[in-house]
Amino acid sequence: MKQTISMIYRLGFILFFIWASFENAALSLQGFFGSLKDLAVLTDTICFICIAVVFVLSISGRFPEFLLKTKAVCTAMAVLVLMMNFTIWFVPAAPGWILKVLLPALMFFDWLLFDKKGIFKPYDPLLWLLGIVLLYGIWSLLSRQFFNLDFLLKLFGGKEALIKTLLFTLAAGALMYLTDRLFSSKGVKLWDVFAYLYRILFLCLEGWALSNACGHSLLNLFFSLKNFGWLFNFLSFLCIAVVVITCLVRSRGLHASTPFPRVKGAFTASALIVLFGYHFVLKGGFHPNDPVSVILHYAGPLMMIFDWILFDSKGKFKLPDPLWWSAAPFAYGVISLVSGVLFQIYPALLPFRLETVITFGILGVLACGYAVYLLDLCFKRK
Repeated sequence: MKQTISMIYRLGFILFFIWASFENAALSLQGFFGSLKDLAVLTDTICFICIAVVFVLSISGRFPEFLLKTKAVCTAMAVLVLMMNFTIWFVPAAPGWILKVLLPALMFFDWLLFDKKGIFKPYDPLLWLLGIVLLYGIWSLLSRQFFNLDFLLKLFGGKEALIKTLLFTLAAGALMYLTDRLFSSKGVKLWDVFAYLYRILFLCLEGWALSNACGHSLLNLFFSLKNFGWLFNFLSFLCIAVVVITCLVRSRGLHASTPFPRVKGAFTASALIVLFGYHFVLKGGFHPNDPVSVILHYAGPLMMIFDWILFDSKGKFKLPDPLWWSAAPFAYGVISLVSGVLFQIYPALLPFRLETVITFGILGVLACGYAVYLLDLCFKRK
């Protein structure tokens, strides 16, 4: 039954690719070959060849082991395209949307649903990165020769775009490796999968928002951390990333398995501060037309709070914990004051007034911290 469903699924992928690619090329074979200089079309074509080979071999009943690794590389390429086209996920516009969103997503779910799990090694994402770079590099050389393109940078859209693509490629490989670890673990429950997908979604949203807010520059991101809201989002991103990686490396599920719940409680309390501080103190307001602001000031903090509610073990907090949770805004205020006195950058470093940080920041974290502590006790009793 599973083999029949997989063959129907893959046949649908093949038909979607043929229709979308030739529709995109105005039903011209020459136009199709010309469109291969587009990274998404090139990746879809490679995935199409891979799926076609798998489809034929599935009919014959022979499926060599090395083909699974090859298909994993193609899937990592598809995830890369999906990540790079995040902004058009919810803007269907055939055939471009099919080529850049639907087909890569179908490729990922094909691997997720039908392929054998537990065959990847920790170093495989690095090998995939090298393989993908080599593949795209060879293609760029051919493109330069036959399509008059300027080597690798032209294919990717410039030096910064190339670096971004390499980082996304490594992230796509890491995502697949962690997914493979999760689904190959014994006793995996549906709630574990939901927790994993929830946290991956959080990382994708936060990473995208921070990257766009700082203009895709690590230097700009570093200087932007002077803003407490930005600092919280960045540290929350690192916190959830560590939670996901630690839990999967230890081969545990993600539900009720946060390795450092008392530390993570500080982020939960700070999430309330960012949410209430931006909306009520700074009166920033909810602007649905500004997705970066919505993610950084509303969606990110709310997802952090619900992550604690849904997935963390309860009853782990101690009565003094909210006191040291307030160390973050206190240190923020001290650093701002010292920087202003010594380096004359007080106004730039401190987006809030100092008394606001002291009263609302420290006292607010204490209030929110003890609110979280009381909720923790309530959830424990249930």
